[in-house]
Amino acid sequence: MPKFDLKPLPSGTEVDEPQDTYDGFPESILPRSQPHDGLKQVRKAAKLTQEEMAQEAGVSRKSYQLYETGKLPIPSDKVVKLAQRFDFDIHKFFTGSPLVNPVQLKVQCAQVGIDAFKELLRRFDDTEMTMDEMKRIAMAYAKYYTEGDGYSYLDLLKCVELITGYKYIPDPNDPDLWGIEGEKPH
Repeated sequence: MPKFDLKPLPSGTEVDEPQDTYDGFPESILPRSQPHDGLKQVRKAAKLTQEEMAQEAGVSRKSYQLYETGKLPIPSDKVVKLAQRFDFDIHKFFTGSPLVNPVQLKVQCAQVGIDAFKELLRRFDDTEMTMDEMKRIAMAYAKYYTEGDGYSYLDLLKCVELITGYKYIPDPNDPDLWGIEGEKPH
């Protein structure tokens, strides 16, 4: 059976502060790339002794102690077994961040692109902008959009410029071109 042999982060390595948004164990108890520490913290959060946790993992107390101290790599089947029993994210256990759901990511990207496309239709309905140009602009906006930044007409305008040049932007410095920055799309 393959085993994970991950080393702790070097001393002084900066890591982002975890946020308590995970539904199982709080993120704050799952350190980055230190599964032996995470194992101990999961055990403590579950209020189990090493003997009890060893029984849950199906190993001897001595083996469990070696896993928890980092002297023996934790076999992947034991991590999976414990993750199922104690409901923690294995990816997060090893990396410190949850695995991004690719379907959710695609849906979010599609929604951003659709919103950008609708805004282009609304803002450029009286121009000669083609549907293909709008599609390319919306795709560029969705590609470079960062979640949490909020919708930005100025960023969308930059994508118009990137794809079409100044073909549809006679005066890019005109403050009335896009209205108030940060306004939500319709």
